[in-house]
Amino acid sequence: MPNGGPDNCSTCGFNRRNAGRWRNSAPDETQGSRIAPVLRNLGLETQGSRIAPVLRNLGLETQGSRIAPVLRNLGLETQGSRIAPVLRNLGLETQGSRIAPVLRNLGLETQLPFCEIRGVPVPYDHWTYCQNWHTRTCDPIGPIYSSGIYDQSYRRIPWHGAVPPDFVTTGVCSECSAPVHDGISIPSVEGAPLAFCCNLHYLNWWKRQHPGQDAPMSYGIEEH
Repeated sequence: MPNGGPDNCSTCGFNRRNAGRWRNSAPDETQGSRIAPVLRNLGLETQGSRIAPVLRNLGLETQGSRIAPVLRNLGLETQGSRIAPVLRNLGLETQGSRIAPVLRNLGLETQLPFCEIRGVPVPYDHWTYCQNWHTRTCDPIGPIYSSGIYDQSYRRIPWHGAVPPDFVTTGVCSECSAPVHDGISIPSVEGAPLAFCCNLHYLNWWKRQHPGQDAPMSYGIEEH
């Protein structure tokens, strides 16, 4: 399975991109969209694949592909950069760029994952979860979760409010001061992002920040 479970936000009816439909775990994102033939004309194979991984995997390794001049014509400076951070930095908040009308013409203006019951964007919806997927009720239950560090199996770690945890390969653990080689980070209002060497140390910090809240989808971390 290409994610940490079928009960993820990409299949959730509360995800705005699904328009109230509860979907299977591997939808064809090109159905009903004009993006597929355009990408094929750019030399990209999209059949059975989501557009995000296609662009991520491209990584601006564009030699032999016609995508580079197209991106330049859209007003995107791609030299020395990967396409994923370029698009992420745009956030599809593309005012002042020529990419907005192009994306609209491709029928992509409603494709961004957004949780309608919590009012937050979900940038990695295949790796994001919450209890409302199971209850299908509109009142938010518990925190949102990301897939944490893989530790014998997939582990789910709660978001810090509306802020998803990120992943880092360097740093010092805020809990035990051990070096971080494959860890978790979270932004800090007062300084540099905090780093954690493992799921458990992040969860311990999260509990202090959210007293009285529970994270039942993370129970396996403490048991492990």
